[in-house]
Amino acid sequence: MVFSSGIAGRDTANDRIPEDPDTQAAAMFDNVRTFMKNAGGSPDDIAYVKVYLTDEKYRDSVNKEWVKMFPDEHSRPARHAIPAPIRGGYFFQIELIAVL
Repeated sequence: MVFSSGIAGRDTANDRIPEDPDTQAAAMFDNVRTFMKNAGGSPDDIAYVKVYLTDEKYRDSVNKEWVKMFPDEHSRPARHAIPAPIRGGYFFQIELIAVL
């Protein structure tokens, strides 16, 4: 099993936090892919995701990338989204549990 701490949307190409929620969400999911690759797995191994949102209005940005990463609605991981204060200019953050 693999457990993450918070994975956020920092753009690793320029080490900046995108100011646009859609761009930040894309960077966050890219970081999830990288995390899973480094753990020896892939997004297909993710069993549970917790999404922290600074505001519910950012849910759509996360959902767009969620569907790209997990296109089959019948094999998506369990997910729970909760509002939470997040430091550093991030709109959202993900924690995950994967089974390799």
